Amino acid sequence: MDADLVLQEGQPAPKPRPQIPRGVVRQIGLYLSDPVARLPCFQRYGATEFPFAVALKTGTSQGYRDAWIIAWSERNVVGVWVGRADAGAL
Repeated sequence: MDADLVLQEGQPAPKPRPQIPRGVVRQIGLYLSDPVARLPCFQRYGATEFPFAVALKTGTSQGYRDAWIIAWSERNVVGVWVGRADAGAL
């Protein structure tokens, strides 16, 4: 198991290392950007479909106290979180 990352002022950040093979990342991105694969959770031609490839990942907390979505394409990344910081019911 790797040790926790600790940065000290004046020290260069360590060089990033890939954690997941590039081919696996590509396959996940292709699946998450396929509007047909997202059925029935997301309707066709709805707010989550664009004229270019956009990958989507959503989630909620236990009890549906918040919700989030991350969307990314070749050029952009957008993340949205909706909820209460105190973990209260919406």
